Amino acid sequence: MQRQCLLQPLPQALRRPRVRRLQGREELVPPTYRALQDEATLGEAALEQSLAGVAMRRYGETMPDLLGIPDELPVTHVSRSTVSRRFLAEAGAILAEVLHRPLSERYLVVFLDGLALGEHQVVAAVGVTEAGQKRVLALWEGVTESREVCQALVEDLAARGLSAQHGLLVVIDGSKALAAAVRAVWGERALIQRCVCHKARNVLEKLPRSLQGMVRRRLARAWGEADAAAAALSLQALADRLDETGYAEAAAR
Repeated sequence: MQRQCLLQPLPQALRRPRVRRLQGREELVPPTYRALQDEATLGEAALEQSLAGVAMRRYGETMPDLLGIPDELPVTHVSRSTVSRRFLAEAGAILAEVLHRPLSERYLVVFLDGLALGEHQVVAAVGVTEAGQKRVLALWEGVTESREVCQALVEDLAARGLSAQHGLLVVIDGSKALAAAVRAVWGERALIQRCVCHKARNVLEKLPRSLQGMVRRRLARAWGEADAAAAALSLQALADRLDETGYAEAAAR
């Protein structure tokens, strides 16, 4: 089918390309023009560039190369506020999809931890499948890492299909609220384990720098023991030594 392009030489700004059929003068919309007008494409580009570290105020400088726009055409509608809106809309849609998907796979381990972001506290859950794959399962926001917030997160995981029927190892940072929520929802089938990274951090922050290296090595050696009884004896010996040398608060951690 013959088509005729009635475009004149490109002006400074390409307002609207017009392509018509020879017969009937029906106006057609070129696929390229339609793609450039697609908000989804622009949103995906904004998300990709922002996650790559491009500042939103500099987005217009990278857009021509990203979308293949000729140098002679000016790039418009890429202000910081426009890019920010597109980024938030695209990221929000992806986050909602991730956080509402069914958890039908069997998970062997779940890590629960609270993160402070400004004035807000976000409790995050990361799961490990039977195949050893790590997946972000949930994010729950609150003012504090309260029992209500922790309970809501764990109940959401259970409602979406995360089961402890065949046993589940739950690793937490020592939060009493998280421990209470896990026991209330999954009961005795969930085995709670204190995160060793948080444990080491809590101990070391109560010690002078001169002792931190030695204590860190002894903790790692004890946690690396294949025999649980031997590990317990090693940790108790370290706690006793810290207590005797005046670091009772570190020993109590």
